[in-house]
Amino acid sequence: LALILVIEVGRHKLDVWASGNPFFKTVLELMYRELTTLGMVECVIYLLHKYWEDFDLNYEVVFIDIHFMLFYTAVINAVQSSLVRVLTTRLTNKQWTMTE
Repeated sequence: LALILVIEVGRHKLDVWASGNPFFKTVLELMYRELTTLGMVECVIYLLHKYWEDFDLNYEVVFIDIHFMLFYTAVINAVQSSLVRVLTTRLTNKQWTMTE
């Protein structure tokens, strides 16, 4: 319960922080969408594992590994995009100030 509370407070702070910037708000919405997809797929896997007696655990392990690797790729892509956006904005603002 404490973990859920910490996650919700952190998520709320992220939402408030990103609300002033359309780029970061879009990135955050895409991350929420990816987490929702991850949750739905894991729910299906859990139900298959729980109620299908012949469900092969080897396939489950491989599927979960692949699914999480795709998720981590999406997270890394979002972080890299945000980092590139911040760095290029700072650099162009600095150069624009020098030009003026």
